[in-house]
Amino acid sequence: MRSSAKIAILGLCAAGVVSAAGTTWNIKVGTATRNAIVYVPSGINSPAVVIQCHGMNQDAAYQQAQAKWEPIADTAKFIVVFPNGNNKSWDLNGNSDVEFMKAIIDTLAKKHGADRNRVYLSGFSMGGMFTYTAMNKMSDRIAAFAPTSGYPMGGMTPSSPVPVPIMHIHGTTDVVVRYSGIEATLSKWRTWNGCPTAKTTIKPYPANKSGSPTTRDYWGPCTKNGRTVEVVLLSNANKGHWYSMDAAGALSSVEIWNFSKKYSLATAGVDPRLPGMKGLVPKFADGVVSLRSPQALRSVRVLDVQGKELANWQAGAQPRTELSIPVGAVKSGVLLLDVVGTEDRSSLTVAAP
Repeated sequence: MRSSAKIAILGLCAAGVVSAAGTTWNIKVGTATRNAIVYVPSGINSPAVVIQCHGMNQDAAYQQAQAKWEPIADTAKFIVVFPNGNNKSWDLNGNSDVEFMKAIIDTLAKKHGADRNRVYLSGFSMGGMFTYTAMNKMSDRIAAFAPTSGYPMGGMTPSSPVPVPIMHIHGTTDVVVRYSGIEATLSKWRTWNGCPTAKTTIKPYPANKSGSPTTRDYWGPCTKNGRTVEVVLLSNANKGHWYSMDAAGALSSVEIWNFSKKYSLATAGVDPRLPGMKGLVPKFADGVVSLRSPQALRSVRVLDVQGKELANWQAGAQPRTELSIPVGAVKSGVLLLDVVGTEDRSSLTVAAP
């Protein structure tokens, strides 16, 4: 691995290839020139940033193609960055890639007014391993972390000054980075974060998708040093070393965004959008989403799996416990729901039968 060194950030050097899929930026970091694919939606205003790192022997373009972040970013108006690691790998022991991430954040803040308090880091395989490295080294710069199919193979000792929100996604039959090693890592972080020992499990997840291979384990709220976070594990049964965008189960990029967007370094608390608001019954049929809830509902947003908003219902002065929301010409598939009640808030999905 590369040795640790103090790397000065010299800023944006040049812009490279421009396409509908984003722009390749060259960024000077110390004496090195690094690069990343940067996708900037139109109409942004102090946007959040998602940084997603590729796997070993892969690159930014490969990760961008499999993760399909652009439609989600277009709807929610945040920036997505796919950095390229040196020699198609990541520095897990030194600070060179930590400084690269800092350079990306600083450049986006200067060039596009990115919100430094809402930067989220994710990575696949070795990129996931680097995400764990960054938890200890960048908790003052990154608001939430979402490693996928990767964790420190030699183990790690948490040492971040504050608890960190973690969503980990992994296939149970992964033979490259084995699923059996996740618990040893996550248990240390749950203890470090001050999480309860008991977990809440939803299987299948989402609960309304009977054929989903995904199970969701949740630990929280976790409170330490005045900050409240959560730890989530999404397990994809009988799936290998991959980045899941399978509509039959949980869509990784959608789940990562819905988890991360709750967090900001500017606030100590978290809006706990636990899926499956107790007693909430959603249905989707014939172009209409129906909801029945034991608590009054204040608002409901309906989006497709690409993040496009299909409907936005607001109760105003008269919250309701039952309602039907037309979603236009959409008659089938999976929809995302953001439901706000008088007591709780929930993000979940609903599928046509």
